[in-house]
Amino acid sequence: MNDAQRVPAIRVQVFGIPIEVQASFFLIVGLLGWTGSAAHLAIWVAVALVSILVHELGHAAAARAFGSPASIQLYGFGGLTSHMPTTVARDLVVTLAGPFAGLAIGGVVFALAEALGPLHGDVRVAAIYALWINVVWSIVNLLPILPLDGGNALRAILHLATGSDRERTVRILSIAVAGAAGVWAWSAGYTFSSLFALFFVGTNLGALRSERDAVHVTRLREAAELLERGNPARAADIARSLRAGRPGPRVAGLAGEIEAWAALAGGDLDAVEAALGDVPDAASPPLQLLGAVRLARGEEQQGLALVVDGYLRGDWHPALVLAESVAAAGVTSELVERLLLLDGDTGRRAAADLESGLRRAGREREAAHVAARLADARPG
Repeated sequence: MNDAQRVPAIRVQVFGIPIEVQASFFLIVGLLGWTGSAAHLAIWVAVALVSILVHELGHAAAARAFGSPASIQLYGFGGLTSHMPTTVARDLVVTLAGPFAGLAIGGVVFALAEALGPLHGDVRVAAIYALWINVVWSIVNLLPILPLDGGNALRAILHLATGSDRERTVRILSIAVAGAAGVWAWSAGYTFSSLFALFFVGTNLGALRSERDAVHVTRLREAAELLERGNPARAADIARSLRAGRPGPRVAGLAGEIEAWAALAGGDLDAVEAALGDVPDAASPPLQLLGAVRLARGEEQQGLALVVDGYLRGDWHPALVLAESVAAAGVTSELVERLLLLDGDTGRRAAADLESGLRRAGREREAAHVAARLADARPG
């Protein structure tokens, strides 16, 4: 049984569109609409269910009009329509179809209320709820805030106008608009709305941070490749530039490690210690790096133990720099013997990595020795 089947939900089809209404939808909507009256709560949940479903059906109908299959989920605070993306212009239509469907229903309710005259009792309550959900919520949903429809629509419009995706620009605007809306809601006494706005601020800040970290990780990979190609100076420059930009702990830790490996390649052990000293406390330096420093200081046994433990832990390391450090310390033979004592394929893979690094470092004699030991240790 998969996860989707374990979620308590009602599953139906409307106009051939699969619809799943999860139990969390009724729970959250019920909490939002509870005023102390069970009758009013039942009206609220029924109106919310129909209104939000119409909104999502607007998205789904537009997607199907463009030839894309669609499905709907109602859960938590609202709904989600899944469909295959097409062109930016068509996706813009699909995005706007949802809130416009809600506004249309709101218009129909308003027109009927005007035609019927003063409403009373539960009918009046239902009309107020329908206008609130279909008109007020639709207008809020059109605010330029991601992931609301308004934010997605603005992103599509900017893409059409400029020819490129302006997600970052829209996220920055989303933070500004959600922040302003949150301040207004708080000052007006709408505590829940202000918290919801704060949620959107946090979501967009997190997305911007993830985007920045993704760019940083790409540059870190470039720096790592430079280490493997024997250009530690350029690798160190990239690492220093990233650390100067005050990145998150993960990026700062990786950049510090690369800068330390680059310093080790240049034989500057003090610079290695300085780089590692600036690594955030949450980061754990590769054991091979610590072992290579010990080897360079003449502490062979401690250094070898750390290098072997690093291979066991699976730490990342530039094979060329590590192999050069091992060869320079004159402990290649002892290291390969220790590696080949490890259980399973771990030791052979580590020895093969060492051989590759030695060849790239131009240490052919040491590489040949490792290759010979690997051949001797090969099963069968």
